[in-house]
Amino acid sequence: MFYVLFGLGLIFLDQLSKYIAAHQAAIFRNYNFAFSVALPVWLMYIYYFLILAVIGWYVRSRYRIFSGPEKIAWILISAGALSNIGERLTLGYVRDFIYFGSGVFNIADFFILLGIALLLFRPKIAKSI
Repeated sequence: MFYVLFGLGLIFLDQLSKYIAAHQAAIFRNYNFAFSVALPVWLMYIYYFLILAVIGWYVRSRYRIFSGPEKIAWILISAGALSNIGERLTLGYVRDFIYFGSGVFNIADFFILLGIALLLFRPKIAKSI
């Protein structure tokens, strides 16, 4: 139950940040796929479906053997993805507002990147504990 509430809290935090940014700052309306890759809309949704289906299957089949950090990582990735996809479904675009280097991001993007980093570096984390 904690992980579900944590994931919902992350989605709420992302959507709240986008709402505030849309009313106080210049936002970038991202009509493209991840990393602003231009794809036809129908292909974008096929990729979303396939990626979420594979992630869902993997997490569901291995959830009981995940460590705490792995569970947190998958919650971060899932919450970020669901928040962005939900926004794209309702608005037709994703609101980005954090200008960093040559890109524009949102909080959900950072959730996804942090989750991936946790998964990539988990052997080092586990050995140091």
